[in-house]
Amino acid sequence: MEMGQMATLLRTIISEELKPIRDDVSGLKNDMDGLKQDVLTMNERLKRVEETVNRMEASQTEEVADMLKLLDKKLDVLRKDVEFTFMKVSKNELEINRLKR
Repeated sequence: MEMGQMATLLRTIISEELKPIRDDVSGLKNDMDGLKQDVLTMNERLKRVEETVNRMEASQTEEVADMLKLLDKKLDVLRKDVEFTFMKVSKNELEINRLKR
């Protein structure tokens, strides 16, 4: 057998032996491409979730501030009612005290 034929035969044998490895590597590349796409999709979803959470936090902050303002108004009305009642009771006690004398 000539040297050229041996080299061709050797290349053929090596190529046949490497074919399953090449197929496996090709399959791994395809799997990696799929995983990359899945990661990109998950990152997009995560970004949307973060944006939603940020909007909810901002909305809740505004709602809490509005509730605090409303409570402040109600407490102010209640304070005025208590002061009025205190003044009225004090006036009544004064009149009762004067009548006792």
